[in-house]
Amino acid sequence: MNGAMQWDDLMKVVIPMMVIAGGAVWWVWRIMAAERALWVAAVEAERRERIEAITIERERRVALGQELAVFREKIAREMVTVTMLDSFEKRIVDSINRLGDRMDRLIEGRAAAPS
Repeated sequence: MNGAMQWDDLMKVVIPMMVIAGGAVWWVWRIMAAERALWVAAVEAERRERIEAITIERERRVALGQELAVFREKIAREMVTVTMLDSFEKRIVDSINRLGDRMDRLIEGRAAAPS
């Protein structure tokens, strides 16, 4: 041997280095795959939580809509309308005017009666 490396000597160095490099790549790949699996699980859990929150909000809105519909129906059935209020006000004013007319006649009748 004249100081030059022979093919067999080279393979004794290259093959173990390739095995070590392959093992390192495999190890890094496994770590990355495990991290990706954790990330996917976390994203999926967050997605499920958001879907649940959206479902709860949707149900709350439906319930509020139903409550509003019941309230509107109650208002339409029980509350006084403007027409009803105008009619009621007119009847009260007419009653007060008739009472005033009666009092006027009573006062006029006493003034005209001999003492």
